[in-house]
Amino acid sequence: MAPAGHDRLRATPEDRPSAPAAGPGPRRARGYSGFVRLMKFCLPAAALILIALVVAWPQIQVVEEEVRVRFAALKASAVDQIEMINARYFGTNEENRPYAVTATRALEVSDDGDIVELENPKADMNLEGGAWVMLNGDKGYYSKSGGTLRLKGNVNLFHDKGYEFHTSEALIHVEQGDAEGDKPVQGAGSFGHVTGEGFVLTDKGKRIRVTGKSRLILNQGANEAL
Repeated sequence: MAPAGHDRLRATPEDRPSAPAAGPGPRRARGYSGFVRLMKFCLPAAALILIALVVAWPQIQVVEEEVRVRFAALKASAVDQIEMINARYFGTNEENRPYAVTATRALEVSDDGDIVELENPKADMNLEGGAWVMLNGDKGYYSKSGGTLRLKGNVNLFHDKGYEFHTSEALIHVEQGDAEGDKPVQGAGSFGHVTGEGFVLTDKGKRIRVTGKSRLILNQGANEAL
């Protein structure tokens, strides 16, 4: 038999000390250590960025000031010049008949904006009785105040009576409905063929006269078309 009192010395399961339960302590310690390592990297990097900004800031200000000076040095004419694409000018002549001046491109070339340089200009003028005349060229200069259009390069005149004239330069008075030129000209129509040293379109576009030394070859049976 076991000695008396031996059972008292035997520890029961309830009396044995339990093992420490696993808790959040180790995980919290590992997370804190990772945060510390991250801060050891981020804080020096942020300090370097701030130092770089402090060093570079005067240079940034100099560049900004240079840009301002360059803009201030621009002349007004370099930025105030007006350019239009597919430009159109409309008006009425002395007899209240409409006319139109059009161009693929227009650029103001005078300080007061009155003279406009035109690319591929065309002038359409309505005449008495519903007739019309059209002139075009490679380049033109339109005076808005004077109502004149000077055409240069491959100038063509078309009249609804069926005749046309070709020359190198012409001055059109769009408000009067007249035109003139002092360069060699040649024309053709139902009347025949004519050449001369210039032309004048008068009587509100009703008549065209060839000036200078001229030559006329009439078609057989041609009536007085001019």
